[in-house]
Amino acid sequence: MRYHYANFSKDINDYDTNIRSRIWFSGKVNDNWNYVGMVQNNQNLKDNAENGATQFQRAYIEGRLGGMQVTAGRHDFQLGDANLYDTRMDGIKVSYGDKVKFGAYYGKPADGLDLSNGLALPNDVSYDRFFGANVGFETGKLSVNVAYDKFKDANLYLNGVKQLDISNALSNNGVWSVQATYDFGNASLGAIFLKSNVDLNTGGLVPNDNASTKGYVITATYGGAQADKVGSFGLVGKYYNQGVGTFIAHTMDGTAMNYLTEGFKGYSLAGYVTVAKNMEAGLEWFDLKGKETDRKERTLWGQLVVSF
Repeated sequence: MRYHYANFSKDINDYDTNIRSRIWFSGKVNDNWNYVGMVQNNQNLKDNAENGATQFQRAYIEGRLGGMQVTAGRHDFQLGDANLYDTRMDGIKVSYGDKVKFGAYYGKPADGLDLSNGLALPNDVSYDRFFGANVGFETGKLSVNVAYDKFKDANLYLNGVKQLDISNALSNNGVWSVQATYDFGNASLGAIFLKSNVDLNTGGLVPNDNASTKGYVITATYGGAQADKVGSFGLVGKYYNQGVGTFIAHTMDGTAMNYLTEGFKGYSLAGYVTVAKNMEAGLEWFDLKGKETDRKERTLWGQLVVSF
C-alpha cells in the first residue's frame, strides 16, 4: 500500500493525494516457470475520481527457456533506466548471459501518451508496437549498457476516439542510448546519453524544427532504505537534460510528460527512510523547465509505502 501527497507549482498551484493498494500473487507452473499477477486499486482522496477503480494490472509468465530468461504477458517494463520508458507493456522480453548480457523485446506499450502540451483539447497518442535490443557488461565496479529502442505506428485519439494515423515527429521514434554506472559500495554515480532519430521536419506538435533530440541524465545515490532495517535510509540526486523523443513514458509520469513535445531540463532530489519495519517514507522534489518555452513546473512528492 502506498499513500502519497503531491503539491504542484506551475501556471496554477494544485495538489493530488491518493492511496494505491496492490495485491500480488503467483503460482508455480513447473520447475522452470511461474505465473505472476497483480490487482491494483486507487483511492483518490482529493475528489474521489478514481474511487472503486480496481484493475487487473499484471498477468505474465516468467521462466527459463534453455539458457534464456523469458517474461511474457502484461508486465512492468523499463527502458533507459526509467528515463525513456517506465510503465507496463504487453509482449515478450528475453535476456541471456551473466557478466555480458544480451536482451531483446517486442510488444505494445500499455499506456497512451498525453501530447496536449497544456492545451484544453487532449491529444492522446498510442503506439501500436515497440521493440528493441541491448547488450550490457560488468567489469569490476563498472557496468555499461548500450541499447536501441523503436516506437512505431502511433495513432491519435481525441477524447478517446481514434482519429487517422498521424505523421508528426513523434509517430515513429528510434532511440539509441549508452549508460554507465560506477558502484563505490555505499554510493554510486551513473550517466546515460540518449539520441532520438525523430524527424522534426514532419511538424505536428513539436514547436521548433531545430529542437534538440539529444538527452542525458546524471544520477548520484547514497545508501538505501531497507524494509526490514529500521533507520536505514537512501539519498538520490538527478540532473536531467532531455530533448524531444528521448522520453516516451518517463518515470516522473505527468511531471516530465508535460514537456513531451519540447524537451525539458532540471533536477530532482529525494530521500527515503525506513521508519518502522516494512514502512518506508520518502520525500522527493522536482524542479523542471521546458527547453523551448518558459514553462516551469515544481513538484513536492511525499509518500509512505507499507508492505505486508
